Amino acid sequence: MSDPINELEYAQAVGELPPAPTPAPALGQHAMHGFAWLMSQALVAKIITMVGQVVLSWLLGSKDYAFVGLAYTISIFVSVIHQGGLREMLVQRGRDLAKWENAAIWYSAALGLLSAGLIAAAAKPAAAFYHDERLTPLILILAAQSLVMALTAVPEARLQMQLRFKFLALLGLVTVSLTMVLSIALAVAFATMPQFAGKDYGAYAFLLPLPVVSVVRLAIGWIAAKPRIRWNPEWHLWAGLTTDNTVLFIASFFYTVTILGDRMALGKWHSKVSVGLYFWAFNLSMQTMQLIQASVASILFPSLATLKDEPARQTKAFVRATQALMLVGLPGCFLQAALADPGVRLVFKAEWFAAIDTLQVLSLAMAMLISSFAAGNIIKAQGRFVLYLVLMIANAVVFMGAVAIGAYLATPQGGAWLVSALAYLRLDAWLPTPVGRAGAITDGHDVPSLYVARSLFVFTWGTSPLLVYAAIKHYGGTWRDVLKIHGGPLVASTLAMGAAWYVGNAIGRGIEGKWVYGLRIAVITLLGCGTYVPLIRLLARDAYEEVKGKLMGMLRRGKRKA
Repeated sequence: MSDPINELEYAQAVGELPPAPTPAPALGQHAMHGFAWLMSQALVAKIITMVGQVVLSWLLGSKDYAFVGLAYTISIFVSVIHQGGLREMLVQRGRDLAKWENAAIWYSAALGLLSAGLIAAAAKPAAAFYHDERLTPLILILAAQSLVMALTAVPEARLQMQLRFKFLALLGLVTVSLTMVLSIALAVAFATMPQFAGKDYGAYAFLLPLPVVSVVRLAIGWIAAKPRIRWNPEWHLWAGLTTDNTVLFIASFFYTVTILGDRMALGKWHSKVSVGLYFWAFNLSMQTMQLIQASVASILFPSLATLKDEPARQTKAFVRATQALMLVGLPGCFLQAALADPGVRLVFKAEWFAAIDTLQVLSLAMAMLISSFAAGNIIKAQGRFVLYLVLMIANAVVFMGAVAIGAYLATPQGGAWLVSALAYLRLDAWLPTPVGRAGAITDGHDVPSLYVARSLFVFTWGTSPLLVYAAIKHYGGTWRDVLKIHGGPLVASTLAMGAAWYVGNAIGRGIEGKWVYGLRIAVITLLGCGTYVPLIRLLARDAYEEVKGKLMGMLRRGKRKA
């Protein structure tokens, strides 16, 4: 699937020979070329995912999404054992990969067995916690996937160190496409075959393909990377793998709290309808974020890791790259929020309309996660794992406090307290959504999911700039750099997408119909993007010209190859 590297390149990639010196422009061009490849793959993958989400949303209901979301709250927590940083640690030690590779393969297998066993053991207690035994077999399926995915750490770390971004892009596309095809096929079978009718098998359509696709991904990655494994597990090296990996494991555990804590709070205190609506909206809101995130993880981290001995240069490269990411990703999230209402009403069934406000708020929340995710990557690329741990612990504490407050305010008791408090302060107008009936859909809103989404918004917008500053301060970064990363894209996105949303929603006001929603989508997209481009060119000209140049270069190369 990709050209084999020669022996010299292999030796340099795994650390048997020192790497050839890489001039800064060459490294940057390689990273940007790889970014373009992965962005292209991610865009195609997101289109496939979006089409699949629409189809699955018609075939399945909010309770099916709820079961999947709750099952993930257990499996993802335990999977931190094998996903907690081994891949990043190997990339960060890239020049010594040959020394660690064999031991890391055996180590990852042991971690996979451990995580799979713990997930399986947690299945029954988790079902009891959420008061539903139907979760048990779903969690066991995710245990099987965990075992397989643990074994992908070493081959995919090798592929990242070899900067084989094109292959990684294709591998990701195959994984997404196969998963979606299998999920839709199973959903159709469960919806149409009489033996499955009324038996709540919808969640299996999401989860059964995962172990199968993971085996395919592992096989392809292993064949391409050709990691060198021996029968000797090299136990004496496991301590060296465990030291940094333990810190990253603990940090990843607390990072996982900020991914799953919202669903756990909803699952404990509110109905499965609210959990399902929130999980559905959360998945849609992540589309733009994941488009950027995949490229950051696969390219920005290994590229920055090559500069670990030049921290000042590394910091400047991070600021420049993150500004470019925000220039593309932040307006994408704002546009996503602006299109949520007409888009959902156009292509989804009425069951999901109660989650429109939740989707809008979550889309805005995701905008700031782009820079915070990139900040976490530079901290790990610098090998500052203890700092990363401290920041993740602080993030988790603040996050759980925020979502716990949001979830509580959506209960009858919390809603009554909020109404009384605002009335006492004469701030009744600050309560835009009725509260007081947990799990009820009031005035077209699902109150619990909306309140938790608002909590997530406050958290991301309050903590992301702080995380970026913490990442760059030690090596000369300043608040001016933080403003440079966020300022231009934020102002341009707010003005452009805000105006587009206002104009678009004025069209056909009071008129219902698919054609009205389609017209609003067209107007919001064209006006928002058409206004954003000149605004960002005015506010962040250097970053705009750089991104424009890379995209135009990619198009020219594509035409030459065609």
